[in-house]
Amino acid sequence: MIQRYQANQLPEHIYISPTPSLDELIQKALQLHQAGQFMEAAVIYRHILSIEPYHAIALGLLGTIHLQNQQWNEALTLLS
Repeated sequence: MIQRYQANQLPEHIYISPTPSLDELIQKALQLHQAGQFMEAAVIYRHILSIEPYHAIALGLLGTIHLQNQQWNEALTLLS
């Protein structure tokens, strides 16, 4: 199950510059996602969505994490 953090609360071991662009956030989240660090990537995707609720890339990748964790309803909500 994916641990939930507040949208603006990242785990301490993830460093992101104080004022990152959405592109920088996506790149960092994608790195984490590809490394199998799904919880950490999900935190960043949710943070992006708190800034831009219809960000297609963040929606799709967060939905993919939910699929990978067999969280079908959450995935369907994000991917539809």
